[in-house]
Amino acid sequence: MRTQINLYQNGTWQKELDTSLDSENTLINIFSNDDFKSNEKGFQEIFDKFPKAIITGCSTTGEIYQGELHDGTLSVAITKFEKTKIVAKYVKVEKLEESFEKGSNLAKQFDQKGLKALFVLSEGITVEGSGLVAGINSVLNRSIAVTGGLASDNGKLKETWVLMNRKAAPNYVSAIGFYGENFNIDYASEGGWNKYGMERIITSCDEKTNTIYTVDDKPILKLYKHYMGEHANNLPISALQFPFLVIDEENDKKIRTLYSVDEETQSIRVYGDIKEGDKIIFLKGSPSYIIAGAQKAAQNLRYTLESPVLALSISCMGRRAVLKEQTEDEIEALEEVFKSNVSQVGFYSYGEISPQASGKCGLLNQTMTVTLMWES
Repeated sequence: MRTQINLYQNGTWQKELDTSLDSENTLINIFSNDDFKSNEKGFQEIFDKFPKAIITGCSTTGEIYQGELHDGTLSVAITKFEKTKIVAKYVKVEKLEESFEKGSNLAKQFDQKGLKALFVLSEGITVEGSGLVAGINSVLNRSIAVTGGLASDNGKLKETWVLMNRKAAPNYVSAIGFYGENFNIDYASEGGWNKYGMERIITSCDEKTNTIYTVDDKPILKLYKHYMGEHANNLPISALQFPFLVIDEENDKKIRTLYSVDEETQSIRVYGDIKEGDKIIFLKGSPSYIIAGAQKAAQNLRYTLESPVLALSISCMGRRAVLKEQTEDEIEALEEVFKSNVSQVGFYSYGEISPQASGKCGLLNQTMTVTLMWES
């Protein structure tokens, strides 16, 4: 396996593109801002110089390149696999309620014999991430690792895109399948948020809309505002600093962020799936703890080889909203742990996808999720 990472900024590549890496088993990851046309020249150079490669990528709320944070660039990883077969599949999702079905359809396109992992990039607005992931889980064996994330558009919530057949396509989900005994993957996901208050039980909710009405038979919005204190005056924006930890019946732990509040019903709606009976714990964050969480994610990864390793790092735009000018510090925290043979690219997302304690993949919020890939 050979990897070159590169940055396209202000119309110029940081280094000359290594066209010797082009092959049918070459994967190119490109992460860019939501304005595709602003970097169209850079995209076209990749398309022209790597005609055989499989190209994937999506729009972002910031691009990760090595230990740096960028906006409006192309953060690119070109990886030529020598012993691994890669396959790309796509589905179009036009309505939120189609997400489960289309996730299932996407997974069914892959022959599971010899399949080691999927890397999934999804449009971030018309796709309901939890339903998409549940659909994938309904088909795939849990031994197949599924990681990835949801495209974003810098908080505009207007239109995100995923690369499909070398075009920026809204409403699509892409998945790259990796086959072969020599392909290796490791992954880790951490939040770095502090638990605040006691563990509670969701006693009333609407699973279709991800709306929570009561916890421990008490209206959740009243409790939530009480623990937020003066920050409750700035809802829903201030909710980025106060997410929730949700623990399901399989002991999978997922962070959820508030999407909206309803004063009349004293309910809250969150990004991602929830169910009655799930445990829920209020969280709060500070930049130092969030940065430490990112570093812990890197420390949880296990690899001992000195051969090339590709790191695909996906962090939530909600973390960037809290970290602000310190955002680059969490990327640098990863680089401090990685060895020199690790090449890192990534992006800030509307949600992260990673396996949980049970082995099934889950949709996460407010985490730093890292996927490592290498060949033995």
